[in-house]
Amino acid sequence: MVEEQLKSGDLVRRDNNDIWRVISIPEVYDPFKDRARCVCARAPLGWLRPDGSRSKPWAKVGDEDTFTIADLELLPSDALSAMEPADYANPDKPVRFAGASPAILDLKDFSIGSGEAEDAECRRIEIEQNRGPTIEFTGRLLCTCKAEDAEPGSPAEMTIYQTAGGTLIAVSTDQMDEYDRPGNVRALVIEIGDEPQAAHFAVLDHFDWNQSAQAMITQELGWSLRLKVE
Repeated sequence: MVEEQLKSGDLVRRDNNDIWRVISIPEVYDPFKDRARCVCARAPLGWLRPDGSRSKPWAKVGDEDTFTIADLELLPSDALSAMEPADYANPDKPVRFAGASPAILDLKDFSIGSGEAEDAECRRIEIEQNRGPTIEFTGRLLCTCKAEDAEPGSPAEMTIYQTAGGTLIAVSTDQMDEYDRPGNVRALVIEIGDEPQAAHFAVLDHFDWNQSAQAMITQELGWSLRLKVE
């Protein structure tokens, strides 16, 4: 997403509701490999559930975190006072991710199961993998989470998207190794078909049935982890 050189002090965003201030960033960087340390200046609202309620925000004002630079978008210097979060949305601009990062999307009026999404509620999204093709689609974010105490090489961030046609895309970003090198980004494309639960379990297989992922899909999406056998 970054098209201009970022520097310390800049205001950036990762999704449509939060604003972060860059506090540490390399002077010369590769946006898809290097990371910037930021402090939260405006907290996200929390993911919008299908019933209209919102989940607990994943960050609050004052929290610090590090993000892949390519996932950040530069905002005007007066962004905190001049504009509301919704004003930053630009549906004509593709969202490009080098990792499993939240998109600039809501869940309003969108089918989480099979079926097609409303075109007006979708955006062009690109997922760039370390080992595999870049996946490009029109769709939206369903949910995302971070794994607690992730080991190097295991999923640290896990995100689920759904295309306008109803296909699920599960994206995981592995924990950085002991040398602070970015982890692998892996994506799995899953057709829902006639058995949605099989697709749901395929998503969890991709996430190695991580406990944070299990909590995410049951709490955010309402998917069942119970398999009934006749």
